[in-house]
Amino acid sequence: AELVDAERRDELFAALARLKEEERTAIVARYFIGLTDEETAAALGVRRGAVKMRVFRALEHLRAELGVTVDA
Repeated sequence: AELVDAERRDELFAALARLKEEERTAIVARYFIGLTDEETAAALGVRRGAVKMRVFRALEHLRAELGVTVDA
C-alpha cells in the first residue's frame, strides 16, 4: 500500500510540475500552505477572483492528467 501511495504521490508532484507557474503557485498556496483565497490573492498581488480561476483551472488540469473523475 505504501508503494502505491508513493507512486501516486510522485504522479501528483510530476503533474503539479507541469502546470503553468501561476496555477501551480495558487494550488500550493491554497492546498499545501493552507492560505485562504484572500490570503493567496494578497500574497500574489492579484484579485480573489483570479485566485479562484487559477485554482479551478489547475484542478481541472490535474484531474484530467491523473484520470480523476468528480461526480457532480
